[in-house]
Amino acid sequence: MMIVLMLPLSAGGGLGVQKCKIMHWGDQSEYSVKGGQMQTAHQPVYRITPAIRKEIIQIIDDRVKDVHVTKEDFSELKSIVRDIADTQKRTETRMEELTEAQKRTETRMEELAEAQKRTETRMEELAEAQTRTELSVAKLSDQQQTTRTELAGLARSVSYALENEAYRQLPLYLKEHYGIEVTERMVRLEMDGEEINLFARARKEGRDVLIVGEAELKLTSVGKLKQLEKHVALAGKKYEMECIPLMITHFARPQVFEAAQKKGILIVQSFEW
Repeated sequence: MMIVLMLPLSAGGGLGVQKCKIMHWGDQSEYSVKGGQMQTAHQPVYRITPAIRKEIIQIIDDRVKDVHVTKEDFSELKSIVRDIADTQKRTETRMEELTEAQKRTETRMEELAEAQKRTETRMEELAEAQTRTELSVAKLSDQQQTTRTELAGLARSVSYALENEAYRQLPLYLKEHYGIEVTERMVRLEMDGEEINLFARARKEGRDVLIVGEAELKLTSVGKLKQLEKHVALAGKKYEMECIPLMITHFARPQVFEAAQKKGILIVQSFEW
């Protein structure tokens, strides 16, 4: 084994003459280097002392240590690069997953948009159906109102027929059953905006009286008597005469008869004359 030691001879340690020791195990020679040329110098042989040996070992250990640290740094760098590569792969995988999720979201959005269109179309159809229904209801309402008007007219016509029949039959009936003699023809008239179905002058027990009456096809409620009482009060105030309240009908309930008797109202049913 050979060990070469380069020892500077100049004071500044520059590129001057350097002494070189070449040591072989068993053979030791000393050389000098000047201007890049190695020259042999015959000097006494130097042996490696323990201090020099220790210095050499330290130098070698330091160099090996430097090389070892560099390898560790390189290994760490490789590990970092691998981590970055793995992270990149995971990122790309995640990006692909996000891309697929985005596609599914877009597909779902398209489906929702189609569903919304169908809903809007259905809503338009329902709105049109609602419009048709409202028109039909309005038409039915008009027809119902027409029917009510016609029924009211029919009821009024029947009521007029009852009144007209009463005009002919009541004078004799009142005279025979109540001693009331009709002195003027019975009429239908309006008094202060109110229509009075039966009105006539008469005499009862030597007194001049007024007959004020109402016609009701079917007398089922005591409330029907209130209209008659209103008309009686109106005629009595206007003519300042005694008034005989009279109600004619096709049929009257017993409870209505009782209430009328208490109020002094005569009730005559058409089948009685």
